[in-house]
Amino acid sequence: MPNLQPSIDRAKAEFYGNHFVRMQRDEPAQALDAYRRALAIYEGKLPLTHPDVGRGNYDVGATLLEQGKYREAISSLGRALAINEKLFPERYDSAYA
Repeated sequence: MPNLQPSIDRAKAEFYGNHFVRMQRDEPAQALDAYRRALAIYEGKLPLTHPDVGRGNYDVGATLLEQGKYREAISSLGRALAINEKLFPERYDSAYA
């Protein structure tokens, strides 16, 4: 199986770096596009429960939230939360105890 980590690392560097620059320049639509492209790469190359997929969903959701697109944000943030709950159940088991 080929090592996918270098391409994943490049995607992270490109999209995360671009997001912060674009958000600082008040270009949230372009930042959202970059996050969605990064998420598509992660979902295509990693298991859907991988932490990077969770982070990608969080980033998309947080950017949508900043834009006032609450329904879309809830969907992405919900997927991120579901992944985190699977990866780190100890953080969530006692939350409602």
